Amino acid sequence: MRVRTSGTGPDVVLIHGWSASGRMMEPIAMALDERFTCHVVDLPGHGFGVEGRVDPSLGDLVAAVDDYVAGLAKPPVLIGWAMGALIALGVGARRSLRGIVGIGTASGGGELGPAFEKMASRMARDWPRYVRSSVDAIVGDRVSPEMHAFVVETMQQTPPSLARRTLLDVARTDAKLWAADVACPVLYQHGAEDVISPLAVARALEAATPQATLKVYDGIGHAPFLETREPFLADLDHFLGGLDD
Repeated sequence: MRVRTSGTGPDVVLIHGWSASGRMMEPIAMALDERFTCHVVDLPGHGFGVEGRVDPSLGDLVAAVDDYVAGLAKPPVLIGWAMGALIALGVGARRSLRGIVGIGTASGGGELGPAFEKMASRMARDWPRYVRSSVDAIVGDRVSPEMHAFVVETMQQTPPSLARRTLLDVARTDAKLWAADVACPVLYQHGAEDVISPLAVARALEAATPQATLKVYDGIGHAPFLETREPFLADLDHFLGGLDD
């Protein structure tokens, strides 16, 4: 796993989503690094984090972030997007954290799992085309053409075999089971029009998490930090400012 660190202040660890890399989380880090030490993660096998196993499992990714967090002087805040938010909950179920922010949190299990399994079965036919269609579903036309192209480019760098493995692992993982064991405050930030992880997922997670707040963004999809930046950052700032030192 590769981690890029910037800024000064309390530690914040930013975890990207499925088939992405730390590049996707840089817009959040740039907004926070005047007040926080931001640790931007490339998960194992993703981006520049290619050391070791080529196709790590979701459990391997949780363990890698957990090991990194264990080496920090104080418990950090974990900010995760989609699969990254699921990973953050997995770490939070294991150890003490200052807080968790889940953006478009992914969850499988039960009725949700088969949808992810169908997605995994389609990606082998034409990986570049599959990524483009996935980005259409993630952000649609709610971002600039340049940002849309950037997300496509970033996601296409992930090996298809790894993308398939992690997606199948997400399909089998019910985030509520981890969320129930998280002891720190959790902020869920979710788009009302999210077709990847429907709003019902966030509402179920809010109910399952002992200390949860849910912020919903009308007309927004799976990436509110890209689609509605100012309201997203305002809610994030409010949550971070309310955490105990």
